[in-house]
Amino acid sequence: MKIQILDEWQQWVEAERIIATAFMFDWNEEESKKKYREQAEGKAPRREETWGLFSDQDRLVSAVITSPLRLSFAGEEISARELHMVGSLPEVRGGGNIRRLVEAILKRSAERGELFATLMPFSAAFYRKFGFERCSALLRQRFPIGQLAGFRCDWDMRRVESQADVDELKNLYISLAGRRNLAELRPEDFWVYHGSGEYGERNFWEKGKVLYTYLLADGQGKSRGYLRFMFEEGANGPFIGEMNVTELMYDGPEALRNLLGFVYGLRAKITHVRLSSPEFLDFSVLLPECGEVERSIEGGMMARITDVPRVLERLPLPDACCFTLEVKDSFLPGNSGIYRISREKGRTFVSRTEGPADLTLTQETLVPLCAGAMDLDTALFRADTILRDREEILREIFVKRPVGLGA
Repeated sequence: MKIQILDEWQQWVEAERIIATAFMFDWNEEESKKKYREQAEGKAPRREETWGLFSDQDRLVSAVITSPLRLSFAGEEISARELHMVGSLPEVRGGGNIRRLVEAILKRSAERGELFATLMPFSAAFYRKFGFERCSALLRQRFPIGQLAGFRCDWDMRRVESQADVDELKNLYISLAGRRNLAELRPEDFWVYHGSGEYGERNFWEKGKVLYTYLLADGQGKSRGYLRFMFEEGANGPFIGEMNVTELMYDGPEALRNLLGFVYGLRAKITHVRLSSPEFLDFSVLLPECGEVERSIEGGMMARITDVPRVLERLPLPDACCFTLEVKDSFLPGNSGIYRISREKGRTFVSRTEGPADLTLTQETLVPLCAGAMDLDTALFRADTILRDREEILREIFVKRPVGLGA
């Protein structure tokens, strides 16, 4: 079997055919050929990288499409890699092809200095076999718009109508992303105004819909948040229905309250509001009738570390601290070992060592700990986590933090 990065547009088409077959979704070969031919000729941008696995008969049978990412982590901008299309032909499944492909991709990512790999899983259990662990989840919520009656919008709202407005969105987004871990720092070409109040790229669920984007500015004219949504027709005809919020960004409680007040002002046409938000933005504790809020958790981002020492070097640590971690990584054993981590005079030092570790854990537990998706107390519930010493300092380091950027 042979694994390689595919460099011909005809191979990219075949890889997409394999992935469409694996996931059984509609696929248009002519559209695929046009898209990839234009990318190969430089007429359209290409950020993706397509990996393929060939059978012993030199037939392409498995493929993975990846994209480079810029993520926020511990107040820095870091490189990462997203795996977003992973598939094998049904007749060759069960032979370990995806395992081989993912291993090759992760090793190459580490060589490039990409510290994390991320994906949105169809099955969390499947990707845990490769060391991925859930680092964020979204709280899907729906509530009657009347529940927002206690909110008012005293600031200025305007619909996005120019590239200058989109630049304001971008600057606000970047500022908010810098406060989170593993938030995507969108590429520059995402922030392009297309007219009719629209910018960026539509996803699959937004096709054919009108997108509305409104920018919030405070009394001094400073941008403080923005709202992007679609109107979806209700059961009683086209003139009344629901608001589907696709982005809700705000720099603090006051901005959120003003945005919710603006939404309430649309109650003549809107009956209910739907959105997916980070887990901490729970409307059942914000609104007067918690029983009116329909809530469910939907799967979020999974991530894994490609280079453990370099991630440990970036952890926010108090000065003059020292501890040891034993990390077990069954999928990338080169990450396994005991690490001594110390912070002295504003610098962090990480080195391999021997002897008993203060904390033993798997890479799958280390990922959400470093990201802030779980704290030490939660990690200790896992059977493979053992705390021996330095409990006080480890509790100070491994705390819950906001992860990612949702609605």
